[in-house]
Amino acid sequence: MTVLQAYRSQFAFHDGVVEQSFLANFVAVEREEAGWLIGFGDLLGDDALGSMRPPIHSLLIHVDPEALSPLSIEFNDQSNTCEDSELESLILTREGLRIRVKPGTELWSGRVTYVPSIDPFLPDQDPQSQPIRGVHVTFACVESKYEEIGAALAAIRANWLHVGP
Repeated sequence: MTVLQAYRSQFAFHDGVVEQSFLANFVAVEREEAGWLIGFGDLLGDDALGSMRPPIHSLLIHVDPEALSPLSIEFNDQSNTCEDSELESLILTREGLRIRVKPGTELWSGRVTYVPSIDPFLPDQDPQSQPIRGVHVTFACVESKYEEIGAALAAIRANWLHVGP
């Protein structure tokens, strides 16, 4: 029997900007033909299911240094995206990733949405989605995976990108 859970978005102010934050318990880096796919997930449930657990939050970063738009970000849903030209900053540290979008860019708070029949959360537990200017993901991963993420992002060579220790 599945027990539905309550959900609440976690918001914070960082440098005067509203951002949504989550703890990623799943981090993946995939080398693709044209670049990389970097994924951060806050997955629900038991570790025994591994990556098959339903995501509460997901942040996907598509990196293709040869493309017209070399980086795109998808937060929670495919319709909630932004391109590199809409970014104010992207900062990767050993403990997390912080993305800040330019004013006027539409990035929305919330969680991964499901059809009602498979939604693992109680209905109407979170206020309506609202515009945010940032996403902060905290994570822990092995050093080699962190270096792989840093190398993929560094391939872009953008002035808004900072990859640090």
